[in-house]
Amino acid sequence: MDTVDRTDLLGGSGVIRGTGGNRPVLLDRSDKVWSVEGGHADVFSVRLEGGRPTGARLPFFTAPAGDILLGADLPGDGRGRGMLAVGTFGTVLREMATADFLRLASQPAKADDIQRLIRRWMRNASLAAGRREIIPRDSRDISGAGRINVRSGANVHPAFKTVWIRVESGRAAFMGRMEYPELVSDRPFPLVRGTWLQASEESVLSFREEWPSIDGDELRQTLEAFSSFILECATVNADRTEANERTRMELREEAQRSLLSRGLSRLVLILKSPKQQLAAEASPREPLLAACRMVGQSAGIEVLPAGSLEDISRASGFRTRRVVLRGDWWKTDNGPLLAYREADGRPLAAIPVSAGRYELFDPVEGTAAAIDRTTADALAAEAFVFYRPFPDAALKGMDLVRFGLRSCARDIGTALAVGLGGAILSLLGPWMTGLLFDTIIPEAEGNRLIQLAIILAAGALATLAFDITRGIAQLRVEGRMDSSVQAALWDRLLSLPVSFFRNYTAGDLAERSMGISTIRMILSGTVVTTVLAGLLSMANLALLVHYSPSLAWVAVVQSAIGLAFILCVSLTLVRRQGRILELEGKNVGIILQLLTGITKLRISGSEDGAFSLWAETFAEKKKNAFSAGKLQNALAVFNAVYPIISLMTIFMWLTWKLRGNLSTGGFLAFSFAFMSVQNAMLQTAMAIVMSLSVVPIFDRLRPIIGTLPEADDSKEKPGVLSGRIEVSHLSYRYDPEGPRVLKDISLSVGPGEFVAIVGSSGSGKSTLLRMLLGFASPDAGAVYYDGQDLSSLDVRGVRRQIGVVLQNGQLMGGDIRTSILGSSKLTEDDAWEAARMAGLDQDIREMPMGMYTMVPPGGGTLSGGQRQRLIIARAIVGKPRMLFFDEATSALDNRTQAIVGQSLEGLQVSRLVIAHRLSTIMKADRIYVMDKGEIAESGAYEELMASGGLFAELARRQMA
Repeated sequence: MDTVDRTDLLGGSGVIRGTGGNRPVLLDRSDKVWSVEGGHADVFSVRLEGGRPTGARLPFFTAPAGDILLGADLPGDGRGRGMLAVGTFGTVLREMATADFLRLASQPAKADDIQRLIRRWMRNASLAAGRREIIPRDSRDISGAGRINVRSGANVHPAFKTVWIRVESGRAAFMGRMEYPELVSDRPFPLVRGTWLQASEESVLSFREEWPSIDGDELRQTLEAFSSFILECATVNADRTEANERTRMELREEAQRSLLSRGLSRLVLILKSPKQQLAAEASPREPLLAACRMVGQSAGIEVLPAGSLEDISRASGFRTRRVVLRGDWWKTDNGPLLAYREADGRPLAAIPVSAGRYELFDPVEGTAAAIDRTTADALAAEAFVFYRPFPDAALKGMDLVRFGLRSCARDIGTALAVGLGGAILSLLGPWMTGLLFDTIIPEAEGNRLIQLAIILAAGALATLAFDITRGIAQLRVEGRMDSSVQAALWDRLLSLPVSFFRNYTAGDLAERSMGISTIRMILSGTVVTTVLAGLLSMANLALLVHYSPSLAWVAVVQSAIGLAFILCVSLTLVRRQGRILELEGKNVGIILQLLTGITKLRISGSEDGAFSLWAETFAEKKKNAFSAGKLQNALAVFNAVYPIISLMTIFMWLTWKLRGNLSTGGFLAFSFAFMSVQNAMLQTAMAIVMSLSVVPIFDRLRPIIGTLPEADDSKEKPGVLSGRIEVSHLSYRYDPEGPRVLKDISLSVGPGEFVAIVGSSGSGKSTLLRMLLGFASPDAGAVYYDGQDLSSLDVRGVRRQIGVVLQNGQLMGGDIRTSILGSSKLTEDDAWEAARMAGLDQDIREMPMGMYTMVPPGGGTLSGGQRQRLIIARAIVGKPRMLFFDEATSALDNRTQAIVGQSLEGLQVSRLVIAHRLSTIMKADRIYVMDKGEIAESGAYEELMASGGLFAELARRQMA
């Protein structure tokens, strides 16, 4: 309120009383008024015994110098609760009779100031009694004078001024709390801005902004009744606070007992089976949390306590996906699932215990049962899959490997076991060959020949079975890695700060992110191939040494020479492939941009320039691909020729050095084993080549996994925001060495206010909006939401409470219903309501399939105005606390713009609008004019037009 000389206003009436922390004043008289003349007074709610304060003081509100305090009569026995004013050093209170104070209001020169003091007291007391709770989003604002019918459960609140409201019929609860005293119908109740009433049943309310008459006792009786009402509300609040504190202490003790029990259970379960460990998570009191923990334990996710599934996933940092349980889903491994019982909606955990079997864990009863047709039919049709995220840290290559291989130990063990068996079986060929030529053929042993054939056939069948088993295990490893790593990568990509995306095109990022699948395919195959080839080489190398140690050394040297040559060529090839991948990402980005802007290219006749831009990158990529192809051809020729050269060398060494020292069978067995070693060496070499090709792919992936996500668990949750925004001395520059684009910006937006920001192009309006959304961090100053510094808050929690329509907003492909609702749990009725508020409902009804009309990415089949209204509907469907519009209505005609404006006025929402059209901002509560990164002017529309400054100049240009 405006500063007023209190001595002149009160005419020196009353008694001056100094007060401090040791001399509190009990506000126990309805016939007294206390004026804070100096310092400030903290008002507390206190328990009374015999008319004297006792017990803890519960803070109510603070009255600064210039405010007044009204008292309320206490019960006759002096018991109950009262209001206690406690001053600080220098606090001075003036005590005067209420009648004398109200008499001053009859003087025309003082009436407005007295009303302002009373209004200030009523607002402070009402907000304190209502605990400053936020007005419900669906509340209806009222102003002026009138009479309305209110359905049961509906809310009403004053738009701007205090409204004197009377309940003519029905019942209404202050702040929606039935435990508060019932509003009586014989006198009006002052409903101040920031508070509301909720109809407890069908009610009729009359209201007016005109104050009760000062003549007579109407105003005095109304204020006395209001003070008593506030005191009763404070009593209810105190009782509730005490009850909540008792409950909190009980819950704390129970939580401590639960933690102790949980810790002891974990110690007991160390040697227990996974099934018993899952059963230990059962909790009848919190079945959803317990079921989520069971699913999370199986999926390797730490689940933190919260309310709903959405809250749990958000608090724990993992994502969920809704899936439909069709057919014999439990006979295939779909990963752990959060399911629900159809009959009562009880959450259950469906956990795979083998490749084709699931068990259903009930967190309430602590039981587990195998899922069959009967059990599956009792489940709801939809379930949820949990996706494990990457750790909130910069990741390295081994981190990805460890992450992907989790839950793959059984399949990896199977692959290695059958690989070892295959390596042992590979010795049958050389050994049987030597036996055949050294013994069976010379001695013409037909029966042993048949036995040998049977053994070889059995070995071949066993090898086939081993290969099939290994292939299945390898496919399972690939599937598990792909589903976990790819999902975690996209989760990381969606969690990165906005500044990260400035350095990459959309096509380039898509190419980089898909590299994880390429890495997975290469490594999952090459690792197994390398290990198996190594086992095979070791087994056959032992056989070579057995037949001829000296010849075995020749074989080892030749294998080493071949391996060295392949590695040298491969390193050169890797460098070429890195350049090819870089150019491929750049080329994909160019193609995506050209396809997105194909209409503009045709309108401007720039097809030739676009083709030239694409061809330049494509030609360079092909040039490098040709060079890489020549290296690959060289490797292919070497792989074909070198085994023959190696075998010739063995023959020559045998002729020169070992003539007559090796039998025919031994030589053939040695040759057989040597060829196996050579093939294993080539497989190992090619596996290494393939592994090296991962290096450039991983280098392109490194920026994504090496950048920390935007969310930070250490930051505070914003809670439910009221819509109060403050920008304090904010400065920003894009480049540390560049000029400041925002210079000492300070502005504020109150809850429910409509604030506009205008200015010429390049003045910093959109940059300021980016700062408000946390897309960039200021060099100096801060942005506050409800007094909380944005830099200390979970920025995603803030954004979830903001509806944003950006200047270059885009639509995703899909039907209109999905475009409006997204992945939220809102209904189609909510989509229609949002479309109505955006002035789009009639257009949708005229479309062939209504809400289910398909729209391509970017909304190319819609007009510019329809696209803009659809984006507006998407922003307001969730009824956010704040709306940020950046040229959001530039493509709308005046009629549609009026519909949107009228709809938004009915919402309890803070609006920050960046616009040029005067019709958009004429009704703004406050307009800030920006020029060269600074706030040049601020004020209401009429004030700025009358001042003749920069805003008036901008307006004249638009009107010309």
